[in-house]
Amino acid sequence: MTQIKQVLALGFFDGVHLGHAALLSACRDLADRLGTAAGALTFDHHPKALTDGAAPGLINTLPDRVRLLKALGMDRALVLPFDRQLMELPWQDFFRRLLEEYNAAGLVWGHDFRFGRRGAGNGALLAEACRASGIPYISVPEQKFRGLTVSSTHIRHLLEAGEIQEANDFLGHPHLLTGQAVPDGPLCRLALPEELARLQPGAYACLAGIRGLWHPAAAVIEPEAAELFFPKGGPPEAGPLTLAFFRRLPEGAEWEEIGLFALDFFEKMEIFPLLLDKIML
Repeated sequence: MTQIKQVLALGFFDGVHLGHAALLSACRDLADRLGTAAGALTFDHHPKALTDGAAPGLINTLPDRVRLLKALGMDRALVLPFDRQLMELPWQDFFRRLLEEYNAAGLVWGHDFRFGRRGAGNGALLAEACRASGIPYISVPEQKFRGLTVSSTHIRHLLEAGEIQEANDFLGHPHLLTGQAVPDGPLCRLALPEELARLQPGAYACLAGIRGLWHPAAAVIEPEAAELFFPKGGPPEAGPLTLAFFRRLPEGAEWEEIGLFALDFFEKMEIFPLLLDKIML
């Protein structure tokens, strides 16, 4: 049981995109008004893995999702195991659990949030339950960008098509991928977590985060792994590595040329993405 009063943002938050950012901002604002902590409540596995028998490829790993949630103002991220017991929990019991186990002082959710057994709980029922319990709530409406609804599904399709800059625009930050780096001669190899949606194979300009520093890198995405080249030297070294993707690079070039393309891109950047400072390993 959590002792600290907190306002909870509810959702899976795959990608932690612009729509999620609006929800997290509302949660932070409400928590500040109430003088409580702000937390995001999410799940370890995508609910569809159980409810539908298969989950979509995810945009982020769970650790990256948690890091992004905290970078966007959450004091904590509460990760619930989405198992059959939770899946079968009536929505009224889930609501009581939020109040009694997680000490919710307020709740924030998105327009399409559903919960409880067979998705029986929805925003209207949750609002009614909050009013009856005397706790404040915010239902965040659908968020649009460039005339389109911001959704994890749309961003997933952009990534699979290799439209990294468009995907980043809808995310509101660079697409992240974290894994274990393994040196391979002058290169570095990064296995791609199997639960993730696959970025279209090709070459990308990235920043590689290792031991508190960001390094310009070129990443060639293959079906099961990424090969990394560092045009300014530095890594490779074994250990956890986070890639922040920025731009698709020309195809068919040699490693040195790909590295120069990446280096040229980063040297022309006028604004360094400050969010990256908050998510460094």
